[in-house]
Amino acid sequence: MSEKNSCCFAGHRQIFDYKILEKAAITISDLAQNSVTTFYTGGMGDFDNSCSSIVRSLKRTNENIKLYLIIPYMKQKLNRCKDYYEEAYDDIVCPLDLIGTHYKGAIKKRNRWMVDNSTHVIAYVCMAYGGAYEAVQYAERKNKHVINLADE
Repeated sequence: MSEKNSCCFAGHRQIFDYKILEKAAITISDLAQNSVTTFYTGGMGDFDNSCSSIVRSLKRTNENIKLYLIIPYMKQKLNRCKDYYEEAYDDIVCPLDLIGTHYKGAIKKRNRWMVDNSTHVIAYVCMAYGGAYEAVQYAERKNKHVINLADE
C-alpha cells in the first residue's frame, strides 16, 4: 500500500445533511480525474458506505481505480458475506500494525493507518469529538490534504 495518489474517508457514522453526498461525489470524481486511483474505506457507517458506493460507480468507467476495505480486526461477517465483500472491494486489508491491538483501540489505529497511507482525506466532520474527528486532527498534524465536506 502506498500513499501516492490515494485517498481515505473519515466521517461520522450518521449523515445529518444528505447534501454532503453530492459534495462527496463531486470531490471523489475530481480526485479521480486528477490521478487518484486508490481509495481506502473503513466501511463503518453511512459516510464510508456512501463514499464507497461513489467510488464503485467511478470504477465502471475507470479500471485503474481501486477500493480497499481496511478492517481493524477480523470479523465473522467477512466469512458469512464473502461474496458481497469480494464483489464490493478490490481487497480487504487488516494491516499488520494492528495485529495484537486490543479491539477498543484498533479502530483508532486503523484510522491512523489509512491517513498515513493516503495523500488526501475526504471527511465529514461536524462535531468536535469521536473517531472521525480524531482522524481529521491526526491528518492535519501529518500535513495531509484534508477536505472536510461539512465545512464547505
